[in-house]
Amino acid sequence: MRIAWTSIIRTLFALLLMVLGGIFFVRNGAELQSISKAFHGARPEYLLVAFATSVCIVLIQSAVIRACYRSLEKDIPFREAIVLYLKRFFLSPFIPGGFSVAQYTLTKDLDHHDIKPSEHTFVSSAFVLVSATSYLILLVPIVFLVGRVLLQDEEHIYVLARIFAGAIATAVTLIVVCRPLLSRLVRKWLAPHVGHFHSKPLIEAGLLSLLVDSAGMLLLWSALHSLGIQVAVEIAAAAYVLTALVLTASPLFQGLVVVESALVFFLGKAGVPTADALAGTLIFRGFQLWLPLLVGGFVYVWPLWHKAKSHLGIE
Repeated sequence: MRIAWTSIIRTLFALLLMVLGGIFFVRNGAELQSISKAFHGARPEYLLVAFATSVCIVLIQSAVIRACYRSLEKDIPFREAIVLYLKRFFLSPFIPGGFSVAQYTLTKDLDHHDIKPSEHTFVSSAFVLVSATSYLILLVPIVFLVGRVLLQDEEHIYVLARIFAGAIATAVTLIVVCRPLLSRLVRKWLAPHVGHFHSKPLIEAGLLSLLVDSAGMLLLWSALHSLGIQVAVEIAAAAYVLTALVLTASPLFQGLVVVESALVFFLGKAGVPTADALAGTLIFRGFQLWLPLLVGGFVYVWPLWHKAKSHLGIE
């Protein structure tokens, strides 16, 4: 039986990912062990909330992908969107540029929907853009809470308020002035490459991204409360936005170590003991990072493993 070279390459690539994943988990075994220890003694009802929230985040992110495709009149099944998101999440540590660049991969999984490469590129860019916009929208009200916790100085808070008021005024002015130009650019440059375009599904995607970040705040809050760490909702919200900023700026995979350090530092400033802050952070990262990563790895490798077995004649 003749075996296609593409199948061999994909199988070898899957095996390489499995090896790299094994090395990755071995090198970060200390953190995984710390997460395991932190789970002992945690209140199960809050862990259940954290688990359910983690699942909801995956589902909502998948809905964002679907909404971005619907803006081009391409309706992909929800199940395929979930699989695509999980696979991309799994690939993100092995791709230079991380999670944002991973959104441009695996477009061949949707070849049967007759989607052009330019349309895939637009959808991937739109997904990254709406996620970043969600962070920026949340950053404005949350920054005052961060300033109150970290600076503890009214004068500095007023300085931050003036800076962000100026930034908002500038952004609004640019939108008003540039809106006609943007409309012209969409008609002239975008339409020829993607065909039909509708802005309403992108607005829906933006609202869903805000829901994702709100769920992330709930996830952090429940992780801390599972250990009996009584933090206010606004502190958990500010801490989550901080993780989003660190994730964006960090060159490391999913901000590993950097996010944990920033969260522990911020929670410490908010009055949480360092040991408790570290344990709560590890539980949060267990549901926010490691759970979808492991599920994504299974979703990615399992079909390739079955294809390899069928080609090799293994029962």
